[in-house]
Amino acid sequence: MRLLDQIKESPGFATGLRLSAGDLGKVKGVVKRHLADQLNRTAPDQVGRFVATPLEQYHSIAHQLPHSDMLTRTARILPKWAVDEIRATSLTRLLESEFGPFEISDEERIGRESISIRVVRPDMETDVGSLHADEWFWELYKFDLPKGKQRIKVWVAICCEPGKSGLLLSPESHKRQWKYNTFTRAGMLKPLLDSEQSPKLELFNSEPGDAVAFNYKLLHGGAVTRGSITRVSMEFTILVPDRVYFAKRAERVN
Repeated sequence: MRLLDQIKESPGFATGLRLSAGDLGKVKGVVKRHLADQLNRTAPDQVGRFVATPLEQYHSIAHQLPHSDMLTRTARILPKWAVDEIRATSLTRLLESEFGPFEISDEERIGRESISIRVVRPDMETDVGSLHADEWFWELYKFDLPKGKQRIKVWVAICCEPGKSGLLLSPESHKRQWKYNTFTRAGMLKPLLDSEQSPKLELFNSEPGDAVAFNYKLLHGGAVTRGSITRVSMEFTILVPDRVYFAKRAERVN
């Protein structure tokens, strides 16, 4: 079954996507450089310590760094040079082979394509996002969907331990309507699944470099890291033309 059929129909997400080993190393370097640049703005004396520490061991020095300032919502958005590097990876080529040429959305209205990172330290529940569907954010903030486009979310594991960290997915949850409430965290209004509902969840059992693409209505959320290393991931929304998204299975996309 095509990835797009899995995303639209069942189970609502598609695995089997990944960065090559070389590109994974490149992306890790991109993330580390970005975080070092963030740190240099507020605690330049700590940049050397950060650079000398493997990304997977970030939690071992986080208490010595201005962690909250480095990883605000806007600080987690990668700069253009980083997006350009990621755009040149094997993962982008694989996605384009499935969906054709695509744009990456700009929900934060920064004026260019937006890719965000997430850093989740071991046993830190405040580092993960709550269970939600990405469509809810677009509803709350009235983000405009470009005419003739459909949304697909892509999540990529950069540093992780299989079975101990990563992303929780709710298979088939995109096929029904869910009630949600809102709450405020770090000054941002966020959706939260109504507590009376209990969807089935499964952990995306990712290795570093693995990626998953999923339906914008699919329930998902961050898994608290229960292993011994920091989980680092990136995520972005691709905008796929209607003619591709709604194409029948037998049709071929050029």
